[in-house]
Amino acid sequence: MQLGIDIGTTRIVAALADRGNYPLVRFEGPEGEPRDWFPPLIAVRGSQRLWGWDAWSAQSDPDATVIGSIKALLRHSYEHINVDSRTSGASILDLLTEVASAFRTALDKDSNVHSAATEPLEIVLGIPVNAHSDQRFVTAEAFRRAGFVVLGLLEEPVAASLEFRHGHEYSGGLLIYHLGGRTFDASVVEIDGNPPAVVTSEGLEHLGGDDFDAVLAELAWEAAGLQLFQFNSLSPADLFRLHEECRHGKEALAPTTQRIIVDLGIVLQGCKPVAIPVVAFYDRCRPLLDQTIRVVEQLLSNYGRRLEALYVIGGGSALPLVMRQVREAFRNQASRAANSHATTAIGLAIAAAQKNGDKSREKSFSPLCGSAPSLAVPIPANLDPEHWLCGFMNDAIMKFFASGGTITFDAVSNLLKDRKEAFLNDLQTARRMLHTYPDLFKER
Repeated sequence: MQLGIDIGTTRIVAALADRGNYPLVRFEGPEGEPRDWFPPLIAVRGSQRLWGWDAWSAQSDPDATVIGSIKALLRHSYEHINVDSRTSGASILDLLTEVASAFRTALDKDSNVHSAATEPLEIVLGIPVNAHSDQRFVTAEAFRRAGFVVLGLLEEPVAASLEFRHGHEYSGGLLIYHLGGRTFDASVVEIDGNPPAVVTSEGLEHLGGDDFDAVLAELAWEAAGLQLFQFNSLSPADLFRLHEECRHGKEALAPTTQRIIVDLGIVLQGCKPVAIPVVAFYDRCRPLLDQTIRVVEQLLSNYGRRLEALYVIGGGSALPLVMRQVREAFRNQASRAANSHATTAIGLAIAAAQKNGDKSREKSFSPLCGSAPSLAVPIPANLDPEHWLCGFMNDAIMKFFASGGTITFDAVSNLLKDRKEAFLNDLQTARRMLHTYPDLFKER
């Protein structure tokens, strides 16, 4: 059984490869409702750590502390560093392994993947374009420890381009506009090659669909005539309940909706529901979306070539205003994915199916670096080291091992100069990867 797993900041989404179809995995939520996502949260209640739906439900528990999303911790942590004193000294690898194990248990017991408990689960995992080497290693190792067979890692924009290419006849450059729950990323992907390659990427680390929920909560508070100090004094549990109420109102929006009803009684006893005009809500959201438009404009300016397609994905893009504003800025080039919150997961499932169907050592995508050529492809003897190192990401490290000595460590060190220590850290990570996942690499 092959799965694509997208570890988002607010949701883990998985898609199943099933004879050319890629249905989403659905889980049973805390109240028995079907959900096509799994929360990547960690919470602490006393001395007990909670994960998944238990951590998600704990957000409304005043006795529990939600530490946050595992993906947010991954971006700023390394394999053996303890990420938070509240996790009792656990490393990021320990925490992600626990989240992956909770996800595996949910697949086995509370999902529509009925054979998950009896079949090997072969997966391709999504990683950000700018993921550092420890983040890549920890992601693969944690899911391996949780009982998955890790076929490889693939950069998220590359996975989205595979999903786009699966349903469109298109060649050339594709701009991926990815508005997630808490982050925004824009990437230009050349989809002619096999695999597609990320040419350039920019993003905003602290802007996403959850900000629209916060905007709606503030508008509701103002409409009720309540004071700002009352809003600021809300407990984390009350703030979670209020944002959930606003999220439901936001997700129910249609292009013809005139007002959004927000029930403030869930956090303030005796407070009546308020009606927020959609026009006022959109006016407050526009400056946030303007930030994403400026990022895309700068990215296109740096790319320097005309793009014929802009693909809008991510759960945050479900807000009707997003497509309206993107199309205003970029004419009619933009289209939105049918399953915008699951585009990356579907692309990863497509990659997993390709990997499973290809029994030779020639990969249809790179096992650890989505935009890099397959390691089975020989590296030319006359390769220019300076050009080779221009990206300086994990793909460069992997090519170093595959180069057969064409590029010496001394040559690399001279080019890196003050970045030599960072290179050594990546080199150690690559060696661990080769030791742990020998079947993913060409034997030398």
